Amino acid sequence: MSIRNVVFFGSSGGGKSSVINMFLGGEIRAPISSGKIGCTFESKSYDTTIENTRYHLYDTPGLNEGLECRTSAKEAIGNLKSLIRNLSSESDGGVNLLVFVFRSPGRLTDIIEEDHRTVYEGFCDKKVPIVMVVTGLEDEVPTMNHWWEKNREKFEEKKIRFVDVACITATRGRLAEDNQRHRYDEEYNLSVTLVKKLLVKNCRHSGWRKESNNEWIKGSWKWIRKHF
Repeated sequence: MSIRNVVFFGSSGGGKSSVINMFLGGEIRAPISSGKIGCTFESKSYDTTIENTRYHLYDTPGLNEGLECRTSAKEAIGNLKSLIRNLSSESDGGVNLLVFVFRSPGRLTDIIEEDHRTVYEGFCDKKVPIVMVVTGLEDEVPTMNHWWEKNREKFEEKKIRFVDVACITATRGRLAEDNQRHRYDEEYNLSVTLVKKLLVKNCRHSGWRKESNNEWIKGSWKWIRKHF
């Protein structure tokens, strides 16, 4: 059975680990941070099988963490570069899908734009499909997808494009008064379905591999220097 490599990236606190846990059958395996300080200090892989296909889901350190955070932005982007470099080698099967995780409410800043371009353009040469998962939408009305309808134009103005988008909640919320269910059970269960469909639909069968290691290293460092 072939294995497909999926890389999750985004700012600290965006919900990458929570989204990955949605693929793991309710098992809390990827550690989750409760605030702005990230708790993922290096890339970690979690395995899952969907529709008889195996996936390696890579949780990566949060990008653009501030001075108060334990993982510096430079270390995070370097870690992500190394992960993509290793995956795109002949032995590791390539990169099949990029998942950009963005938490609402949040502003679409120049830093987020640069993160998207650095990973999609600089590290993957625009040759790996990229999707976005927007978290924190449990109270969005009339539906969670309404957020994308309101904000899609802002991304397009900055030429930040995705092949697909899932608007979700990555939490069940607190227990309801009857202690039999959680406040956002319905939205959460729908969200699990949405992220799995997003993965299956957009993950390429064959992974992308860099053509020239030396040229790739030079190009990737150019993008990192633009960050710092």
